[in-house]
Amino acid sequence: MSVLRFSKTSARVALSMAASVVLATTTRAWAICTPDPAVAIGYICSGATAGFNLAVSLNIDTASVTFLPGASITADGVALSGRRITNIYYQELGPVSVTGSNFGVSATTTGEGAISIGTSRGSFLKGGNGPGVYAAINEPSVAELLPNFIADISIVSNGAVAAATNGVEAHHYMSDSITWSPAAGFLGGAVRITNNGTIGAAGAPVGGRGVYAETFYINNGAGSGSIGIVNNGAIHATSSGVEAYARASGDVTVANTQTIVGSAGVIAQSLLTYGGAGGNVTVDNSGSILAGNGDGVVAIASGIGNVAVNNTWSIAATGGGVHASARDGALAIANFGWIVAAGGAAIAIDHFPAGARQSQIVNAGLAQGSGQSAASAVISIDPLGAGFAASANIVNSGVIRSTDVSPNAFAIAAGARGDGAISLANSGAIIGRMAMTDASDLFQNVAGGLWRTSGQSNFYGGADSIANAGRIIAVGDTLVDMGAGANAVSNSGAIQVVNGAAIGRAAFSATGGSLIFDNSGLIDLQNDGAHSVANTATINGAFNAFAGSSLMVDAQLGPPGSVADRLIVNGPATGATTPVLVRDALGMGGALNRLGVTVVKITGADTSGGFVLNPASPGFTMVNGAPVIDTGLFYFVLARGPGVGCDGAASCYSLYSDASPKARILPVATTTMQALWQETALMWEDRQTELRDSHFRAAARPVESLPSRKAPPSAPEATTGRLISAWVKPLGAWTTRSNVVSTAIGPRLFSFDLSYRQNSFGLLGGADYALPLWGGEANIGVLGGFVETDVNFHAGHFFRARGGSVGATATFMKNGFFLDGLFKADLLSLQLGVPLGRFESLWTTANTLGGVWNVGYRYDWERVFLEPIATFTYSATRMGDLRELAAMGAQARFGVGEDFRGGFGGRVGATLPLAGQLLEASVTGRLWDQFASNRGRAVELMGGSLRDDALARVYGEVKGNLAMLAVGPGLGAYISGGAKFNDQFRTWIARGGVAYRW
Repeated sequence: MSVLRFSKTSARVALSMAASVVLATTTRAWAICTPDPAVAIGYICSGATAGFNLAVSLNIDTASVTFLPGASITADGVALSGRRITNIYYQELGPVSVTGSNFGVSATTTGEGAISIGTSRGSFLKGGNGPGVYAAINEPSVAELLPNFIADISIVSNGAVAAATNGVEAHHYMSDSITWSPAAGFLGGAVRITNNGTIGAAGAPVGGRGVYAETFYINNGAGSGSIGIVNNGAIHATSSGVEAYARASGDVTVANTQTIVGSAGVIAQSLLTYGGAGGNVTVDNSGSILAGNGDGVVAIASGIGNVAVNNTWSIAATGGGVHASARDGALAIANFGWIVAAGGAAIAIDHFPAGARQSQIVNAGLAQGSGQSAASAVISIDPLGAGFAASANIVNSGVIRSTDVSPNAFAIAAGARGDGAISLANSGAIIGRMAMTDASDLFQNVAGGLWRTSGQSNFYGGADSIANAGRIIAVGDTLVDMGAGANAVSNSGAIQVVNGAAIGRAAFSATGGSLIFDNSGLIDLQNDGAHSVANTATINGAFNAFAGSSLMVDAQLGPPGSVADRLIVNGPATGATTPVLVRDALGMGGALNRLGVTVVKITGADTSGGFVLNPASPGFTMVNGAPVIDTGLFYFVLARGPGVGCDGAASCYSLYSDASPKARILPVATTTMQALWQETALMWEDRQTELRDSHFRAAARPVESLPSRKAPPSAPEATTGRLISAWVKPLGAWTTRSNVVSTAIGPRLFSFDLSYRQNSFGLLGGADYALPLWGGEANIGVLGGFVETDVNFHAGHFFRARGGSVGATATFMKNGFFLDGLFKADLLSLQLGVPLGRFESLWTTANTLGGVWNVGYRYDWERVFLEPIATFTYSATRMGDLRELAAMGAQARFGVGEDFRGGFGGRVGATLPLAGQLLEASVTGRLWDQFASNRGRAVELMGGSLRDDALARVYGEVKGNLAMLAVGPGLGAYISGGAKFNDQFRTWIARGGVAYRW
């Protein structure tokens, strides 16, 4: 016996046995077919005919039909049949056309005979009411029995196939019939189908399956009844694209390199319908599979056979993607392409071995499924919940996600808690939640891996473990419940909590069990969008910090009542120090907050190294050796202590704030503007001294006739007439102030050096008009000029003010009594050299209005005089808004700085004649008390106010004066210098001036 495995170029095998032929009733067939001289029962056909029917009786080795290019069968198709050992061959040497009212091409035989059908590229085969290509090796009768061998069916389609039912169909029917039972060790034949052309077409699919194959065997040897299907072309089917069933021990292999389109994609099963041990099932897809109303790939091995599905390109389905099931064999699925399932799981497996087995799933591409339930999870283990005996090992380096890419969908789920343990290693991306088993499940999210999840993930019973070296993103309200057992979470990567649509809360719990959370990585609560401060990460167990442990939070660096993201540990905390990176959620320059904002809450014993500010926090700096966040106007420290959000926990870490030096110098601006007003106002006092000296010296008389009594004159003569005077005076004042402020921010004590130097200058001029009044003399006048001051702080900041000064004066003198009054206004532009945010300086206005009153009495003893004096000043300083702070969202409003002070002392001096003028030298001394100078030297900031109230009330003043007096009309001049002082400040003063009286 010879067996020929067909191809269109095969050599024909000569007949070796007697043959008889039964011809079809359609004799037209012989009009186009001539005997093939190389084969006893063989024909070479060309031309056109309605049909070709060849039936071969027993004991014929080979029967073949060869169609030449251009042959056409138009009605009855081609039907070939043989018995027992007949090998049937159908081949085409070029494009032909075959249309059958039932089958297109049909080949059947029984017993040992092989069937080989090959079509040419460009051919067209169509079945009217049946398959386009049909092949069957049927069960032999007892008389035909050859017990140990059955040949193969081989179909190679290179052309086009159309059919009302299945496109290509092949059967090996060898069942446990009462007429035939093969002996043990019987080797059944295989079915091999290769499509290199088209079966159906887009818009015109075959009416049934694209390719359908099955084998039936009992008591068969290993490997009997195998099915191998290869698609290198295109299949379009109304039903499944490919279906293959080995119903005993045969292997099933389906390989697709091009396109399969059907209601389902590929169904490949090794069943135990007729006994046997079962075979292996393998589906390899490197092309495209599209299932329009079912699953993409179904692979089932019911016995000891293994199941393997490999995808390197695309599987898309409206139902499930890949469903694989095995019993006692191995189960492995590898995806390196796309598996997209709109209505079910991308990958679903069932595995029910009698012994220990582990299913393998490798995803290095895209696995996308419905994810709307555990049964339709993107990767579903035991979707029917029947009790999955095997453990599952899942390795993902690709993407696992639901159709809507929702983190609340099910990414990986077991159908029953009693299923075998799941081991998951992820270096790709998993989007969705998980439902594991009561066994000891393990999830390893390695470096580069991402798990984005929301809702509740359950690991159930067993000693479950999560080892994260990649990134876990919890979106919205998220709970990872490790379940009963001794559970562990180890984070050496990053766990990020984002708020989703409303709030971000991530919790790791162990319902009915225990949890140890080891952290050597990052817990990131900083929101990915609007800087939410409601995000929390809760550890319902023990928190152990190791080297590398860190925390990131958004916090409202604002006034009391502000809140922040929080790490909540409902258990003990141990281990190393954890740096906390704090990001300001307000961006308003901070606020005064001594109540605190809690960022870490620990309800158990805290023996950890604590939580400290991370140097990478925006605004981080070191002040007095302590880490702080500098928001510009405020310093924030992170310290152990309660705050808003601590809720009475055993241990909390909170952010506390107080004003920074930049804020603390703001009220000093009021102080320095008042100091400038004081110095320029008291410069006018020197002018009043001139007026008194001129008046009381009665300049009209010669010097030698001046009074020399030891008692005050009873009625000194006043100058006569109405005199007008004009004057101009420059001044300079140089102040140094020591101002060191100490304050506690939380439990930490800070010291700030606010000391400064103030240099003030001015040039004022005015005019007086003298007239008699009430037996004495009155002078009224006006003044005006330019003043400026520069304030330089030891810390590097500065103030600079410039502007005009205007005023009005009045004096009354009689019999030694004098009363002086001044009203003056300084109208200044103020630059605050305090860098904040994007601004190098702040600009505003500083207007100070007030008055000075002198009252005293002059005593003359010849050339010596004495003037007891009381001086009172009042001024009010109003500062404009700081528009730059408003642009930053910050707040700083100056109070009205009111200054009321009194100086008590006197002036003593002597007068000497010089060239017809009087030269007068005098010394003035006063003791000042600032009755209400600190009132109003304040700035209202967010969360509270700051005051410059450290300046001592009492200070002394000493000055010397040298004047050239014009008694009557003429020119006068003076210079003076002096100092003011206490233990906090020193001011040196120099003034000069000239006056002319008409």
